[in-house]
Amino acid sequence: MGAVYRAWDLSLDRPVALKVLLHDSPTARARFVREARAQARLRHPNVVPIHFVDDGGGVAFFVMEVVEGESLAAVIDRGPLAPDAALDIADVVAQALEAGHAQGLVHRDVKPSNILIERGGRVLLADFGLAKDVRSRDSDVPPALGSRERASGRPADAAITRVGSIVGTPAYLSPEQAAGQPVDFRSDIYALGVTLYEAVTGQPPFTSPSTSGLLEAHKVHEAIPPRMLVPTPSRARARAGRSWRLRCLA
Repeated sequence: MGAVYRAWDLSLDRPVALKVLLHDSPTARARFVREARAQARLRHPNVVPIHFVDDGGGVAFFVMEVVEGESLAAVIDRGPLAPDAALDIADVVAQALEAGHAQGLVHRDVKPSNILIERGGRVLLADFGLAKDVRSRDSDVPPALGSRERASGRPADAAITRVGSIVGTPAYLSPEQAAGQPVDFRSDIYALGVTLYEAVTGQPPFTSPSTSGLLEAHKVHEAIPPRMLVPTPSRARARAGRSWRLRCLA
């Protein structure tokens, strides 16, 4: 629904990231503004900060910090991560999610392409386009089609945000999201678990030639234990057991 550009803030003389709404409509604009507000609410060192939102000249856009680096998806494309490195990233994302959950905000689209890693190593959670305040009675704004994701051997539509009651990215949906049911913070925890699984094994826990098959797999199938795909050092297992934020992922 939007495009992100590297831009220059003339007033403060600094580089920024500029996200522009491409497919404008009242519904799309409402969701776009909701994304900016949700992300701006979270003042956390591991959430990409929003500086400004506007619709000047009839074009809706918001300005955020530019992240010099790459997504976790790009890192995984080069091969699985060492378990310790994957746990470090997951723990940081868990902290960012925890801050959102404390405000009633569920991200609903946690996945490798929405986790950014700066060249210096800082990890940031981005893209709150599907975020929902579970304390609010507002209905969902239907998302737009067409968000592109990386090719990684999955069905073409497995990485596309869907329209309708099923909101999110099929490859990372919790069972309740896959069933179109109301969600809470546990859906983000599930998606982070799927992301951690993919980071250490190099592949998502479930694949299918169809979106319906992928959704069904999340609801009824059991994933192959990661240790059967990649040997896990005992030190990494011990760290996962000690981290209270990640116990739910074990």
